[in-house]
Amino acid sequence: MAAPAEARPLLAAYHEGAAALPAPFGAWASACLSEIDPAALTEVLAEGFAGLQLPATALQDPAGYERCAPLLSVLEERDVPLFVHPGAAPASAGVPGWWPALVPYVQQMHAAWFAFRAFGRPRHPRLRVCFAMLAGLAPSTANASPRGEADATRSTRPPTSRRPPTDRAPPTPPCAPSASTRSCTAPTARTRAPATCTWATPPTTRSAWRTPAAC
Repeated sequence: MAAPAEARPLLAAYHEGAAALPAPFGAWASACLSEIDPAALTEVLAEGFAGLQLPATALQDPAGYERCAPLLSVLEERDVPLFVHPGAAPASAGVPGWWPALVPYVQQMHAAWFAFRAFGRPRHPRLRVCFAMLAGLAPSTANASPRGEADATRSTRPPTSRRPPTDRAPPTPPCAPSASTRSCTAPTARTRAPATCTWATPPTTRSAWRTPAAC
């Protein structure tokens, strides 16, 4: 976290450049977190910024919401949203370059989401919030892996054909179990040799039947 003397010139340059963007572009305001200044945020929002962006690392526990409360109150008063995105996550030695975007980013957003539900919403009931991330969202929504690298979580088995075999057993029950013995004998689908299955209780519906080979 940069000191206020270092952060303010950078924030001013960012806001100046972002405010000069032509339509239809817009931008989110940013704020110094080493020294909370709600008055400065109010001035910036008056220039037409969409709302305030904060890193997820700033809102992961009760202390974070206590510290940022003056900024969030400004958003509530002006009825503009908060945009939460991943914060800084420098790569550690020995990890691939894609690691920060796919591991710490996801962890940060996970913690920030539940922190908002537990601590943020009760304190700021009218605050509108958007949680978003780009690359880090992928493993949460699909079986994604870095391009060009194998995904160790995926099965290496070849895909199984969905076409039913020609000798598949008919969908009707393979046999009629006795209520007293609760077992039956019927030919299997492929070998036609007898096979026996036993139920803990007699099946009462068609969906409860199993083919003998699966017993």
